[in-house]
This record gives sequence, C-alpha cells and structure tokens, in this order.
Amino acid sequence: DMEYSPGMPYSDLLILAIKREEKSLKFYTDFGQKAEIPEHKKLFDILAQEEAKHKLRLETILDDYMAEMGD
Repeated sequence: DMEYSPGMPYSDLLILAIKREEKSLKFYTDFGQKAEIPEHKKLFDILAQEEAKHKLRLETILDDYMAEMGD
C-alpha cells in the first residue's frame, strides 16, 4: 500500500487516491452483499456506485496528466 508523504509527485497522489477509492468501493460492495435489509443493501449499492464514479474520474485525470507528460 502506498502512503501519503509530503512532496509526492502529482501522479503518485492520483494513484494513491485511486487505490483509496478502490478500497472504499470494495468495502461498500462487501457490505451490500452482506446486508439483509433491502434498504441497507440499496444504500450500500448507491455508495459503491459513487465510489466507482470517483475512481473512474481520478483514472481519467491520471490518464490525461500522463498523456500531457508524454507517458
């Protein structure tokens, strides 16, 4: 696991943020699968979808940044 440190390159910060979104996505997905009450399952599914959106947005930002840098 990556950890934040002052002065990290921008690309590493984005990668760190993506990894944290992945963990959050897994957390909500797992809880959604374990939920027995339909309203709770729906809530965890919504939260998982939001984390997936955040992850995708960060991946797009990282891709755009890397393209600008020539990688």
